[in-house]
Amino acid sequence: AVDALEARGLRLATLSAETRDVIRSVAPAAASVENPVDVLAGSGPTVYGVALNSLLTDPEVDAVLVIVGPQDWFLPTSLAEVIGEAASLHRKPVLASLMGIEPTHQAAAILRQYRVPNFSFPERAALALAALVTRRRWLELPEESEPLQETAHAEMRPGALEAVVTQRDPAALVAACGIPVVAGRLARTADEAEQIATDLGYPVALKLVSPDITHKSDVGGVMLNLPDASAVRAAFDRIISVVRSHQPDASIEGVLVQRMVSGGQELIVGVRQDAQFGALVMVGSGGTEVELVRDVAVDIAPLTHAQAEALLDSTLAGRRLKGWRGTSGGDREAVLDAIVRLARVAYDFPEVSELEINPLYVLPPGQGVLAVDIRGSLKD
Repeated sequence: AVDALEARGLRLATLSAETRDVIRSVAPAAASVENPVDVLAGSGPTVYGVALNSLLTDPEVDAVLVIVGPQDWFLPTSLAEVIGEAASLHRKPVLASLMGIEPTHQAAAILRQYRVPNFSFPERAALALAALVTRRRWLELPEESEPLQETAHAEMRPGALEAVVTQRDPAALVAACGIPVVAGRLARTADEAEQIATDLGYPVALKLVSPDITHKSDVGGVMLNLPDASAVRAAFDRIISVVRSHQPDASIEGVLVQRMVSGGQELIVGVRQDAQFGALVMVGSGGTEVELVRDVAVDIAPLTHAQAEALLDSTLAGRRLKGWRGTSGGDREAVLDAIVRLARVAYDFPEVSELEINPLYVLPPGQGVLAVDIRGSLKD
């Protein structure tokens, strides 16, 4: 149970000397009065009651989990009464794990009467306690203005975005809601690719555009840091050739020519519609790390600035942006703004089934973010 609690960011309270003395006065000599307290199997309900009341009185204790393994020293109903009565005297959460009893057992019914949840295993109780702490922290967040008012720019108003949504162009929608997009254009021939690269300025990147291929790099559909026209032409021909050999039936719309960006960190930010929860927003480590690291957090849209910050900080990617082992970090404020904006789009337009930026390229502090690769889908 201790490992399960600590794995979810909770810590054991340091008990006061007074609490330890009270427990020591009623428990067997071999009992442990340090946290986690162990009053031993032979102790009866009275000992449990005194120990629980003392723990709940301790100002350093925020909640108590009572764990009792299967035993035949006393009736579970007697212990349930003691736990319930002690819990009713204090305004702190009490959770129980009376292992070995069925949900229909009378002891479980007694605990429910006292509003004390009982769990078959302590690890499940740890999950529930962690959820309570998360909710409490959320309730203690300072009140903020409604998310749309925080980003009260004309481009974020539903009326201003409706026309863009109907275009069914994910990149245009991201740009329209105020998130900068890396400059780039679609090329259908090597000549077009060379001209676009010249217009954008070198170095550039070439990326396959195909509705049938999601992970372009897996099939050789991405070429980076191309320094000149000859490299662009060769990369274009190679991408088409390699993709044709891997997936002959894939539909190829062309190759996206983009200006190269460097000196930043890669995140993934996306939204989707869920049948049960509605609009959801997610953020985490992006680029090629998405499936390898699986560092992603999800919340319900829309989000305030503080909610977006809490979501970002729950990920490894968010901690990296603060600076990690000598790195300069990234523009967190620009990331938070992008999260809030994308979440608002999903909330205002449920017809946007999915919209994902991977990577969202995060530049050093004060320099903003750039949406590099964008994909999405809209309901018919």
